[in-house]
Amino acid sequence: MTSDSETIFEVERVRKNFGDLTAVAGVSLSIKRGEIKALMGANGSGKSTLCKLITGVYRPDEGEFRLRDRSFHGWAAPSEAKEHGIAVVHQEAPLIGNMSILDTIMLHKGYRPTWYGRIRWRQMRRESVGLVADVVSDRASLNRVCASLSDAERSLLALDLAIDKGTQLLILDEATAAIPQSTSDVLLERVRGLADAGMPVLMITHRIGEVRRYADTLAVLHDGRMLYDGTIDTLDDEDIVRMMLGGDSSAAVEQRVEYERTHRRDGAGQRRVSVSIRGLGGGRLAEMTADIHAGELVGLCGLPASGVQEVAAFIAGRDTPERGNVVVDDKELPTRYGPSEAIKFGIAMVPRDRSRDGGVKYLSIRENMTLPSAGRYWHKIGREREVVRGMIKMFDIHPPRQEVLMSRLSGGNQQKVIVSKWLLEDPKLLILDDPTYGIDPGSRRMIFAQIRKRMEQDGMCGLMLTTEPEQLAMHCDRVLAFRDGKIIAELAGEDLTPMNVVLYSSS
Repeated sequence: MTSDSETIFEVERVRKNFGDLTAVAGVSLSIKRGEIKALMGANGSGKSTLCKLITGVYRPDEGEFRLRDRSFHGWAAPSEAKEHGIAVVHQEAPLIGNMSILDTIMLHKGYRPTWYGRIRWRQMRRESVGLVADVVSDRASLNRVCASLSDAERSLLALDLAIDKGTQLLILDEATAAIPQSTSDVLLERVRGLADAGMPVLMITHRIGEVRRYADTLAVLHDGRMLYDGTIDTLDDEDIVRMMLGGDSSAAVEQRVEYERTHRRDGAGQRRVSVSIRGLGGGRLAEMTADIHAGELVGLCGLPASGVQEVAAFIAGRDTPERGNVVVDDKELPTRYGPSEAIKFGIAMVPRDRSRDGGVKYLSIRENMTLPSAGRYWHKIGREREVVRGMIKMFDIHPPRQEVLMSRLSGGNQQKVIVSKWLLEDPKLLILDDPTYGIDPGSRRMIFAQIRKRMEQDGMCGLMLTTEPEQLAMHCDRVLAFRDGKIIAELAGEDLTPMNVVLYSSS
C-alpha cells in the first residue's frame, strides 16, 4: 500500500432489507488510496448485496456512500456508478466467444466515428493495442476471437474493459473464483500494480491464500454485519474461517454425531460399493477415482476451478468427460451418455438452479413430480394421484393440492417437489447440487430427513455439492476435498468440521 493515507471511498452505515430479511445491517467500511481491501464471508453473509449496492444494482434503505469529498445515497443505476468511477470485474468475463477482441473493446468503450459517421478504425486499433497490451502484441492480434483466449487472457481483458482513466474504485467481485490459482495470480499481480500506482481496490473473494498474498487489509461479513475490519497479519487462517462461520461451528458436528449414534449407522467399509468412479477427467477435473457405498452421502468441496462442478456434470450425463468411467451396481455406463441414459442407469440429479433446471413453473405439482416417468402413469391417473398424494404428505408440501402450479409455491416447497420427483425414480445415486440454497430451515430439515430415510431403506447413495460448509459437515458421512482437479484430502469423523471444509475450499 502506498504511504498516502487519503480515504477515497467510504460506506457509512448502509442497510438493505428485502421484506423481513435484512441482507446488509448498518455496514461501514473505508478504502484508502493504493489499498487492496479483501472482503470475505460465507455465502449469504451479504457480500454480493453490498457489492450490488456499491455498483448501483440496488439502492440502500439507509446510509450513504462517500467518494472523495462527495456523498451519495446510492446510485440510480449501474451506469451512474460507472460514470462516477466505480469499476467492477465480475466472476464471469463479459466476453462474446465469436466476437473479436477489437469489437469487444469497442462494444464496451464505444466506437469512434468521424463527423460524417464513418468509424475511425486506425485510431481505434492504435488505442486498443495500448489499452490491452498485456493481452495482444500488435494490431493484428486484435482480430483474435475471444473464444481463443486463455483463462489468464480472458481475465486480463475483463480487467482492461472495466477500468479507464476515470476509475476511482476497482471492485473484484469474486473475479478469481472460476479460474485456477496460476491464472488468478497473473490477474492479481496486475491489480497489485494498479494499487501500487494509487488505485483503491475492494477484492471480494473466498481464497484465504490470495488475501494473504495481495491484500493490505481484511473485512469479514456475517449475516449482513461487519465482524472485522483491520489488518491480516494478526489473524491465522482458523481465525478468519471462524469469523466467516459466525463463531463456534461445533453444533453442526454434534448434530451429525448424534444422528449417527441414534441410527447406529455402519461404517462405509462394511457396506457394499454401489457406485464406482474410475479415472474420471475432463476440463478442470484432472482425475477422480472414488467408491460410494450403499447408504452413504459423500460431499465434495473445493473452489469452482478445482473441478468439483465437473464431477457432478460428468456423472449426471450433462457433460461428456474426456476419460474415465462410471459403474453403478456393477453395470458400466457407456463412454458417452446423456441425462436420459444416466436416469435409466439409476442416476438422478437435483440441480443448483431449481427455477431453470429443476422444475417447470407452469406445470402443477403433480405434473412436475411425475414428469420423468409420465409414461408409467398413462391412463392411470388414479395411481398417479395416489403416488403424488403420498409424496405431498411425506414432505409436508404446502399448499397440499396436487394441481397448484409450481410457480405458486415458496422456494422451500418447490425444492421439496423437485426432490420428490427424483426419489420417485428410485435412483441408485442421487446427486445434490446445492440442494438447500435459498430455502428455509424447516424445509432443509425435512428434505435431508427424507433423503436419509431413503438411503437407509433402499441403500440409495448420494453425492452432495454445496456453498454452505455447515451442510457438508452436518449431513455427509465423508467429504472429498478437491484442488487443481484432484482429490487432495478425505474428511471424515472428527476431521469433518465446517472449519476444515472451509479451509480446504479457500486455498
